[in-house]
Amino acid sequence: MNKYKIRFTNKEDRFIKNNYLELNDRQLAEALSKNKGSIRGRRIRIGCNLPREIHDQRRKDSLYYKGQVSWNKGLKGLCIGGKETQFKKGHLPKNTLYDGAIRIRVDHKRRGGKQYKWIRISRNKWEMLHVHIWKKAGREIPNGMILSFKDGNPLNTVLSNLKLMTRKQNLERNSPPGSRKAPASYPRYWAAMIVGKKNKADQDELIKNNPEIIELLKTKAKLGRVIKHAS
Repeated sequence: MNKYKIRFTNKEDRFIKNNYLELNDRQLAEALSKNKGSIRGRRIRIGCNLPREIHDQRRKDSLYYKGQVSWNKGLKGLCIGGKETQFKKGHLPKNTLYDGAIRIRVDHKRRGGKQYKWIRISRNKWEMLHVHIWKKAGREIPNGMILSFKDGNPLNTVLSNLKLMTRKQNLERNSPPGSRKAPASYPRYWAAMIVGKKNKADQDELIKNNPEIIELLKTKAKLGRVIKHAS
């Protein structure tokens, strides 16, 4: 049972049936101390459907026409409900963050849905944390270059894990394993061949703990190309 559902007594139902042709839903709601939506729903539920001519007339009466004066004309600054219920000028919600606060945001799914850290610089101004750290260290990001992560983890924003690269290099580095854009020097490409394309956590662990395996696979691929061209 829905405890929030508005209940109607038999007496209220009789009142609606006896007066729905003379009183509109708003007037019925005022008489019964209920909201207009609940009255309309109850009226339809108990079979008190309006005849077409009455329905059209009430709709016509509710329309505004060109030149008609609004009820609140000249009432600039009208306060309905009392000033005590309104927010004061400069009011900030309780969940407003402070300068220097760090939040994690998820990139668009078309860009891989990666997580990035953002830092609040000032009110309504946020900056990606790794960019902020790079600039705070007195370094610049030249035109045509982007700031990337050496280990491929966007949440690892320490300065030693950041490096500059061109957009082309970043595109090749982030290309899915096995695609035409994925270069042979891409560590995740080889890690994916061992542990599978979807096991990204295992790929990261392999790249971090066993880099020599990645290098061996690269060397093997290079030797294969040399032998192929020699023959």
